[in-house]
Amino acid sequence: MPTIKEVISHLKKNYKLNDVIAISIWSVDDILECADRKITKKQAEDILNIVNDNQDAELGINWDTLKEAIDYYFEDD
Repeated sequence: MPTIKEVISHLKKNYKLNDVIAISIWSVDDILECADRKITKKQAEDILNIVNDNQDAELGINWDTLKEAIDYYFEDD
């Protein structure tokens, strides 16, 4: 999972300051907000990694995909 520092470095290296781009940023806080149960920051990081590793360019990342990843993470509970 990339950090903000890594993303900024990538952007600076590959784009000009006036380039127009579209991005979507989801964070651990979004996972914590979306979860319908008490979860730790570490669990939220793990879930965000699941989201990042399995994202589908046709579907994107949205609240539903976050909820699905949370359910997947806890499905054996």
